Amino acid sequence: SNPAAALERLPELDSSERSVFSVAEVGKLVETAGEAGWQDGLFAVGDPQRDQRSIDWQGMILAGFYAGARLGDCARMKWGNVNLSRKSITFMPAKTERKRKRIEVPIHPRLFVWLKDRAAGNEEDPLFSTLHGCHIGGGHGLSSQFIAIMEDAKIDRHTNRKGESGRQRAQHGRSFHALRHSLTSTLANLDVSEEIRRRIVGHESSEVHAGYTHHERETIARAMEKMPNV
Repeated sequence: SNPAAALERLPELDSSERSVFSVAEVGKLVETAGEAGWQDGLFAVGDPQRDQRSIDWQGMILAGFYAGARLGDCARMKWGNVNLSRKSITFMPAKTERKRKRIEVPIHPRLFVWLKDRAAGNEEDPLFSTLHGCHIGGGHGLSSQFIAIMEDAKIDRHTNRKGESGRQRAQHGRSFHALRHSLTSTLANLDVSEEIRRRIVGHESSEVHAGYTHHERETIARAMEKMPNV
């Protein structure tokens, strides 16, 4: 038998350490998303949704960075998920849908400005109308659109080429999901406790309860307010 097999496997470099965007890079992504040029290789120049798609992507990137929401979860969001008076977004991540686990995230001031500038729709209206219901994969899918924004912003995807037997496969270290890692990494650098960071991105180990107590909400909101504007 192999004696090494009994040893606990050392953890590899945490993905949150290798695949984050700096605050400046997130700002550049938001800025570039607002310029329609990144769409040239994907959509017709005369596409009537072109301008709105740029605005929606700015909001999606802000939601990914400030709410830690995954790409598919962002695309499914409706105005019913947003409570501007309470300054919170409540949604059920698809990854935990089976557990019926909803998370509530305080709305950061930068994201709040984007939301306030939009005409709030009915509860069932999509938050990001041009991106709602879009496939993630495919040549015109949400992932391809985000990659186009990254490339236009000249932000490195941190691509590694790994393979066996001479065959290489590209592994991209940074995608939309890296915004979620960037949130927890930035909070950690701001000395926000691990417990609060886990609560913000919905990583709490216990089953979700009816809602945060007033004290918990204040603590989490204060932590989010530490996040810099992009």
